[in-house]
Amino acid sequence: MFDLNAHIQEIEQLIPQAEKLRKRKLIPYYLLKSLALIPLAIALLFAYIALSNLDSKAIPIPTGVAAFIFFIGAIVIYSRAGRNRLDRLRGELKEALLLPLLGQHPHFEYRPKNSLTLDDLRRAGLFQPPPNILKGEDLFVGQIGNFPIDFSEIEAKRRTENRSGNKKKVNISVVFKGIFGRIRLPNSSQIGSTLVVPQLIKNAQNSKWFSWVNDALSMLQIKQKHIEIEGLPEFSERYAIYGDSPEGSRKLLRLDLQQVLLDISARWERPVYFAFVDQTAYLGLSHKGNRFELSVRQPLSAETVRQEAKIFLQEFQEIEHYMELLVQQLS
Repeated sequence: MFDLNAHIQEIEQLIPQAEKLRKRKLIPYYLLKSLALIPLAIALLFAYIALSNLDSKAIPIPTGVAAFIFFIGAIVIYSRAGRNRLDRLRGELKEALLLPLLGQHPHFEYRPKNSLTLDDLRRAGLFQPPPNILKGEDLFVGQIGNFPIDFSEIEAKRRTENRSGNKKKVNISVVFKGIFGRIRLPNSSQIGSTLVVPQLIKNAQNSKWFSWVNDALSMLQIKQKHIEIEGLPEFSERYAIYGDSPEGSRKLLRLDLQQVLLDISARWERPVYFAFVDQTAYLGLSHKGNRFELSVRQPLSAETVRQEAKIFLQEFQEIEHYMELLVQQLS
């Protein structure tokens, strides 16, 4: 197991270099922001002309409209300019601060700018119709025992278009946001595919862990057949099972594996999604916020960086532990 306490203090030594990177990368960001001053100045000029001619017989409507248009343009440029640069800067700061620490892990390689792909998510089959937009980061690639494992943070969305005459309506819905991982078991004799998804909980007061996932569950259109299994009452109450081989699903979801999934859910305090497809196990851990979020426009605080890094590394250890538990049950 990666010794977190032995490495967390090292991050303070990396802050000065990361702070220099932050300041250097913010210069082009603010230059892009300053472009908004051009349409703003033009808007103020047109507004001045319009106000100066209010007493004239010809009401300067075109001048006022032009002032409004340039003002809106200034707002749009200011709000959107440099947004991608900030996202890239967050990734570069994460790389500068975390990669030297996680690069010492004996079994996992950390790739902060990479993630699992849309194809990986589609192969799991947990979300139908499948997402067609994916944003991800923080890919960990490694192995536990002889089994290859990778997981990353992702936000998967579904973009749809509806046309009514000449009008086009675009709708974008979040399908899944959180940690998504897989364990490849090439020598597994498991047959068929099995999907485990949270049940739709109606009583949110007694089921706070799962109540907020109702919207996400409404997106699910599972194509496999619903399968009833005998097992732990709590597991049957909280999870629905789908698959194309009832015999294979019942063989896979032994009592021990059911208990492991319940334990993971209890420790994570969020819904757990699980699938076994084509000799590969998939695990989805719902997550509301992003991890290791720093305010890149503010100077890096040693206390804030240390605390964010500690949370990030502790969460990594937690996910590593979940993968170990699943490997023990599936191998």
